[in-house]
Amino acid sequence: MQDRWEQTRIIAHSTLSPHSKKRIKPKEILPFPWDNNKKSKVKLASKEHIQSVIDKYNKKKINKI
Repeated sequence: MQDRWEQTRIIAHSTLSPHSKKRIKPKEILPFPWDNNKKSKVKLASKEHIQSVIDKYNKKKINKI
C-alpha cells in the first residue's frame, strides 16, 4: 500500500514541479506519516558492559573445561 502512495506522490510532484517557481520536494507536496520515521541510532556498548560480557564468557569457558 505504501508503494502505491509513493507512486502517487511522484506523479503529483511531476505534475506540479514545472509550474512552481521554487524547487519543491515530493515530501513537501504530499507528506505521509512514515516520512517522519527515522531509523534508530545504534547504541554503542560501554566499556563496563563489554567487560561484563567478556567475564561471563570466560566463566562459561572455564566451567566447560
